[in-house]
Amino acid sequence: MLGAAALPLLALTKGPLLPALGFLASVMVHLLLDSVGGGIMWLWPFSTDLYTLIKVPATRSHWVLSFLLHWSFVAELALIAVAATLFAR
Repeated sequence: MLGAAALPLLALTKGPLLPALGFLASVMVHLLLDSVGGGIMWLWPFSTDLYTLIKVPATRSHWVLSFLLHWSFVAELALIAVAATLFAR
């Protein structure tokens, strides 16, 4: 909702659109990646339900161990490795 209000205002004021688009795109990527293993309230303020793509079951004594030993954590590490490689270039 912030982007829906901010982008037209930036266009009207002749503000810098490219940094604003980059910022809003990074917010959306962050929310999408958080939807994989964690819960996001995508329909807030209309609903307080948390939506996730993958349910990480409590298989260990502590929730952190359950998450670290789940296959989705390996996918996150791979994403970080790709980002670090691209940044290093």
